[in-house]
Amino acid sequence: MKTLVHIPWSLQPGFIGGTERFAIDLTKGLRKQGNDATIVCSNLEEQLIIEGVPVFGRIPAQYRDKVKNYGAADEHFFRNEVLRGSEPGFCERMSAYVAQQIEGFDFDIIHFNNMIGAAKLPPALLRRSIVSVHDCPEELTNYWKMPYETIRRAVDQNGELVQAGALVASTQHYAARFSADLNFTFAVIPLGVQPSAVTQSQRNPSEPPTILLPARFDVNQKGQDIAVRALSMLKAWNVPARMILSGYQPETYARDKKMIDTLIAECGAEEEITITRFERRSDAYAAADIVVSPERFCTFGLSIAESLAEGIPTVLAPIPTYQEITKGAPHASFAVDHTPLAFANALRTVIRSGYLRDPVAAKQFQADHSFATTVNRYSDLYAAVLRRAQ
Repeated sequence: MKTLVHIPWSLQPGFIGGTERFAIDLTKGLRKQGNDATIVCSNLEEQLIIEGVPVFGRIPAQYRDKVKNYGAADEHFFRNEVLRGSEPGFCERMSAYVAQQIEGFDFDIIHFNNMIGAAKLPPALLRRSIVSVHDCPEELTNYWKMPYETIRRAVDQNGELVQAGALVASTQHYAARFSADLNFTFAVIPLGVQPSAVTQSQRNPSEPPTILLPARFDVNQKGQDIAVRALSMLKAWNVPARMILSGYQPETYARDKKMIDTLIAECGAEEEITITRFERRSDAYAAADIVVSPERFCTFGLSIAESLAEGIPTVLAPIPTYQEITKGAPHASFAVDHTPLAFANALRTVIRSGYLRDPVAAKQFQADHSFATTVNRYSDLYAAVLRRAQ
């Protein structure tokens, strides 16, 4: 089977983001099964090999110079140049962009990873497609800077998306939400995780624990501001700790970093907090004693699943998706709410408990959230969709 996995934006080596990780791991898994699977995205480079996966860059001719002006086909490019805010016809423009990206590729099945880009494609194409939704309503609003109701109406108008071979969400919570909101039926296939065979760095036991927040630097969603304030409270309580804020991309999140830099200075935490970017996720988890995620909204939570798969004590925001994917994981704990005080209290509890990794819980979480299962479920879904389309 020839499968084309589509991401509308850029995908580069050293990428950050759950959708990118999903696309790469899915394509690797499909190729291991003998599936002729490749990725197409909005890279300026015509072809890259990322983790052994062929990644084709296709940008419609009328947009190439504009992408160069932005440095990459990132959220700012799409928001300003393709969607043009919530200007009428934004769904049609995005789908037209996607249609030009995939033109000329030979495939049996195409797997879209963006609902807006697939919503207005031709029915004949949609019938050979899978559409995975990686953004919850709050993420759509945050990312595209337009009301969710505007997006919902545009996607639902005339009901074209119902022609898709399958619509998929990664949690039961959002499958139910989107099914109700959009009048389409969403299946559920959890993302799953790939254990990274992390070997934890050796540390002097007298050193304070290192708390990792592994997330791109979108402060409004990921909650780096909550984490910084929580660390400052630990410092005021004489609970020693260090923090790494990973996932910083200067071309996209310079404004967010400036805000966090100011907050760190206000809290007097310059010596305790490091802002960086890891090229390999295994390096990030190897450096961590504790992982924290004060995320305000999230469709799944791949970095958190990765942390739990490594057995790392993980402190989480009380959002529905985290509660869904952490069931039965003893090394997951929750802040009672999204306040810095709640996270400081939860982190203090974990620190005082000794923050040891739990290899037994890690193996169980890996078994319950195997990415191989994710690949198999998508492979079976492709075959079923292709049979119906023929």
